[in-house]
Parts: sequence; structure tokens; C-alpha cells
Amino acid sequence: MRIKMLSAFVLCFVLGAACATTAPKATPPNTQLLPEGLMPLGQAKVWPLSDGEVQLKPSLFQGLPAEEKLKILALEVEEDDLPTSVNVYFVELGEHRILIDAGCGAFMRFMGPNTGLLASALAAKNIAPESIDTVLLTHLHGDHFGGLIQEDGGLLLPNATVWVHETELGFWTSPQLVNSRPEGERESFAELQKGVMLFVSTLGKKLQTFSSGQTVVPGIQAIHAPGHTPGHSVFMLESEGQQLLVWGDLMHNLQMQTAHPKVYFLFDSHPDMAVATRLQWMGKAAKEGFWIAGMHLPHPGIGRLQKQAGEKFHFLPVEQK
Repeated sequence: MRIKMLSAFVLCFVLGAACATTAPKATPPNTQLLPEGLMPLGQAKVWPLSDGEVQLKPSLFQGLPAEEKLKILALEVEEDDLPTSVNVYFVELGEHRILIDAGCGAFMRFMGPNTGLLASALAAKNIAPESIDTVLLTHLHGDHFGGLIQEDGGLLLPNATVWVHETELGFWTSPQLVNSRPEGERESFAELQKGVMLFVSTLGKKLQTFSSGQTVVPGIQAIHAPGHTPGHSVFMLESEGQQLLVWGDLMHNLQMQTAHPKVYFLFDSHPDMAVATRLQWMGKAAKEGFWIAGMHLPHPGIGRLQKQAGEKFHFLPVEQK
């Protein structure tokens, strides 16, 4: 079943055709998005941007009976559309202008007519693409890096150095990747790898790798958080004692995975590890009170978590003026 569904949905992720434990930090309860759409975080400014939304399906989520999933989602059948945000975060921190993930981009319009909005989102905030010097990628699925490539094949951010975890890049560029997969998955992974290799060749020397715990730019630490993919990473922003964790794809559906954090996504490469990593960071966020931002949480995707009975959590979205 997993292999069949992987083949059916693989194009959603192809480009083109293709921590150390820290002491709790006090976060002011009144932090909120300002009218212009930015969130102040100490001396940093965080702008949630939307690349649009994709339509997932309840059937892509595993580990919970269908009737319970549909009840939580208020849907009728498992193949109903499940609108899902594609978020990107722009950060001004010190002398750096940073983009965390890049969405699907115009080059991946086949993901749906409501994607590929990053360029217009930057323009709406008067953010010049050439002013961005750093891109941090949580992982190498196409809905996270596709926005860096324009429809003509050029780079949207011509002056940016792009960073991804060394394990992630090594996994997707390995000559042994396709043959290492079960036979029924090989065609799908060949297409996934084709997209990544096009991305890698387009970026050239602008693509760099980091290791876990590395401070890529002052105030932002990259932390390995595997499970969704082997090199999936999260980024902890800190300024003046305030913290925001941009956690990529630790969660794909807020409703289901706060009520049932052990529900996993079909595209989690190691489901057990993905669940353990999600529970680790959800628990840490609830205990320490820092902000979280997720690429597939309802836009703007920023909030805090409260622990409830059992393994359940409650999400408190950032206030908006």
C-alpha cells in the first residue's frame, strides 16, 4: 500500500519535470505579528511568507483509523482535498537577510494552481530578491527548494548562498540511492533524485552544507532532526533571549498531529524516527515556551505549544494586530 501510494504522489516532490538542551527561555506573551506582517524577535525581524497551498489527502496520513481521521478533519472520504499551507520565512538578523525554505516556486506549478507565489510574496513586502544573502533549507523535497529556480531556469536569488545538511545532500545525490530502495520504489526515487540533481547542478558552488549544531549565521543554529528525510533539519533563531524554532516538516497537519502526534506522513522516510523526533521537539517547545514555525502549519504558521493530557498538544497561534 505504501509503495503504491508513493508512486501515485511522487511528483508532488520533484523539481521541474522535476541540540543541545538549553535552559528555558522567557518569551514575552504579547509578541505578535505587526500590521505589516512581521514578527519581532528581539533584534530580529521574521516575515512569514506564503508560497500558496497544496492539496494533500487524508489517505497520506498513517497510524490512525480512517473514520477517526475524517472526524478530526470534518471530511467525508480519505481522498477529499486537504488544503495545506506552504510557508516560507524571511529573516532580517544583524547584517544578514535570510530565507528559510523556498516553497514550490513558479517552476513547480504542476503542484497546483495555488502554488508558486514566493516571488510575488517577496515583492509585496518590498524584499528585493538580490538582497537575500542566505537560504537555509530544512530538506530536499521540491516544495521546499523549488522556489529558488525560476521558470526560465535561472536563480530567483542570485546573490544567496544556499545551505542544507550534509547528510541530506549526500543521501539524495548518492549513486547508490535508487538501487538501494525496494524494487517497487525505485522508479519513484529515480524521479526524486532527478529533481535534486537538477537543483544541485543549477546552484553549483552556491550550494553549501552544514553539520548539526552549526551556527550558519550569527543567531541561527542548524540542528539535525531526521525522520521525515535522513538529513531533515530545524533552525533555532535566538535574539535577546527570545527563541523561534523553524521546524520544517516535523508536522504536516496541525489538527491530526497535535491530537495524535504518532500519526505519520506517507513521505516520512523513517516513520518511527519521524514520530520520535516530532514528539521530542513538541515536548521541548511546550516545556521551554519558545515559538515554533512550520512550513505546513496554517499560514502564518507561527505559534506556541501547550502540553495536554496524554500525548496531546494544543497550538496557540501568534496574535495578529
